[in-house]
Amino acid sequence: MIDLNITLWVQLVNFLVTLVVLNYLLIAPIRKVIRQRKESAAGVIGEIEAFTAEKQQLLDEYESELRKAREAANIYRKDGKARGEYERDRIFEAANRDAQTEVRSTQAAVRADAGVTRRALQGRMQEFVDAALAKLLA
Repeated sequence: MIDLNITLWVQLVNFLVTLVVLNYLLIAPIRKVIRQRKESAAGVIGEIEAFTAEKQQLLDEYESELRKAREAANIYRKDGKARGEYERDRIFEAANRDAQTEVRSTQAAVRADAGVTRRALQGRMQEFVDAALAKLLA
């Protein structure tokens, strides 16, 4: 059977003293380090979440600015293309007018030369007829 004597009380006091000393020297500092690490990890996680949110916001702003820049570039490109086509049409029309004027003046010059040549040849037509008859009869 178990004897309940003074050694039980000594062992109980010894256990409680050991428990208090271990708590003061080992368990409390370990709990403090674990609490600090949890707080530090929570702070780092908070910083990561804030950084991620800021990154997403910056990415959204960048994409928005990029979209605006692309739209502006498309408008600028279309405007430049329209101005280029207008300038091309204007140059072609001017060249066409110049060419038509040149054709008309050349046609008038050819008609005038043809008239002069025709009058000159009509004056010499009798000579040509006489020459042709002379060759035929000769």
